[in-house]
Amino acid sequence: MFELTNTWSKILRYVAIVMACIYFILAFASSMTNYYMQDFYSMGTFSWTIFFSVIMEGTFRIIMVLGLSEVIELVTLNRAKVHETQVRLREELSSLKSEETP
Repeated sequence: MFELTNTWSKILRYVAIVMACIYFILAFASSMTNYYMQDFYSMGTFSWTIFFSVIMEGTFRIIMVLGLSEVIELVTLNRAKVHETQVRLREELSSLKSEETP
């Protein structure tokens, strides 16, 4: 169970890398065509404003995805630590019970 959530964390990191590539291509393409501005007079000119706005939007979404992967990893680590502690306490309790019974 713990390995599964760790796998999801890795998958989300790869998704973030793919998202970064897609947003960079989208930013470059939309900056060249001025798609968002619908400004047909300056068609074909490069717009830094559109480029950086798309890059910033993509960066925000990528940070959200990476944050989610970190949360999943932290929850996984906490679950593993809790499980280890429960196992250790059960072993100590069983050893104490065996010592008490003559």
